[in-house]
Amino acid sequence: RVMSACPVDALLLRGSCVANEAMLTGESVPKLKTAVDAADADEGARALAAVDGTDKRHAANCVYGGTQILSAAGGRRGEG
Repeated sequence: RVMSACPVDALLLRGSCVANEAMLTGESVPKLKTAVDAADADEGARALAAVDGTDKRHAANCVYGGTQILSAAGGRRGEG
């Protein structure tokens, strides 16, 4: 089941999802997006401030506005 489009660019802090980015990239294969590593998450605001849409460091951890989320799984607090 296709969920609604992601309303904003987001950095995943927990959990994972499969996102269809075809409308942005033309890529026909959906991408698995995973939460940032605990070490990166511990950097707090500094890690988030570094992501401005051009930084590829967190490309596998970002879901972009307008992309379709095909499936999602939430992470549990304390995992990591």
